[in-house]
Amino acid sequence: MTTVMLFSQSCASVWIMTHDPWNGIATALAQEDWKRAEALLRQEEARPNAPVQAAYNLAKVLHEQGADDNAVCYFQKATEVDAAYAPAWFELGRMLVNAGRYEAALEAFRQAADRAQQDPDAWYNRMMLCDRLGAWEEALLCAGRLRALGAMREGLDTLEARFHAERGDLETARKRFSSAIASAPNKAVVLKAMTRCAKGRVPLTKTALHKMA
Repeated sequence: MTTVMLFSQSCASVWIMTHDPWNGIATALAQEDWKRAEALLRQEEARPNAPVQAAYNLAKVLHEQGADDNAVCYFQKATEVDAAYAPAWFELGRMLVNAGRYEAALEAFRQAADRAQQDPDAWYNRMMLCDRLGAWEEALLCAGRLRALGAMREGLDTLEARFHAERGDLETARKRFSSAIASAPNKAVVLKAMTRCAKGRVPLTKTALHKMA
């Protein structure tokens, strides 16, 4: 029996292999012999009832070789094999961001965060895509989850202030901004964040910004 650490940048995972082909796959991965790993993983992935990790690891190996379009296909297949496998959703989201497919990436990170509630990376990526797409309510939900997890202690007040300002709640934005400006080592960064444009709109007018400061 062989224990192999799987590829994963978000959710650590250990898979117990119980048949011989995985010994060769583990060796190829450890040696970063991507071509051999790909060949072996394709054989394993083609087996009836292949486990989710076969498609997942094949996608990772394809990504390592620069074949991101094919990697996306196999990450998607991994989510179809086992929709509860959070690492596949997370990596699919990363690939879709790189491809500029932000709405699809957001859905992938939603799935990752829902299935890995304690993973701050999934919640952070979901939040930043909501920021990009102007989904302020959902961005605030993600920020609240990050706060509950004790993650991202620096900068969260600034982001929450801007999200509240974007949705028109200047009173709550003022409170978050005051907290951020009081604790920020570089106040210019906070001010810049508060006045950042989103889809061509400035969240706060200069007058309102001075009042809040």
